[in-house]
Amino acid sequence: MNTTLTYTDTVTRIGYTIIGGTKVVQYSCTIPMGKPEEMRITSTRLNPELYKEHRDICRADLAAFEDAAYELQDEYVKKLSK
Repeated sequence: MNTTLTYTDTVTRIGYTIIGGTKVVQYSCTIPMGKPEEMRITSTRLNPELYKEHRDICRADLAAFEDAAYELQDEYVKKLSK
């Protein structure tokens, strides 16, 4: 059997929507250093009840997180193209 262990260096940014001291949603973006255009963005509902009550806030935070993630991605795309 022929096996190979490989690594991918990444940059990860994590953010949270926190309401009343409780983490409601976690947002994450992962940017592969060699291929920053392949960034992944995920969100995880940590407290579904509070999420339901505050969807408008959580959705606004997701949009803000995505904007910040794309700015970060653009920085790494520029660095790679130099």
